[in-house]
Amino acid sequence: MPLQGPWKAPSEAEGTLPCRTDEALLFRRDSRLLSVTRLRGAAVVTQYYVWNQKNAALVQSGEYQRTSQTFCAVAAR
Repeated sequence: MPLQGPWKAPSEAEGTLPCRTDEALLFRRDSRLLSVTRLRGAAVVTQYYVWNQKNAALVQSGEYQRTSQTFCAVAAR
């Protein structure tokens, strides 16, 4: 099933993360949380979606933006 949401044009939505590339798409079954991390210009943006069983749809529940340097610093710890 394709994801539905406020997706941008491919040139905006796709980009190689500067680090932690295995975290571009994560899913937690215990909370039904899907996180999508990608580059947006010079920033790294993570969007969080929760599966709504009643509507059978992903609902965006938040967005977190930080610099590439901050995003990569977490991996260096």
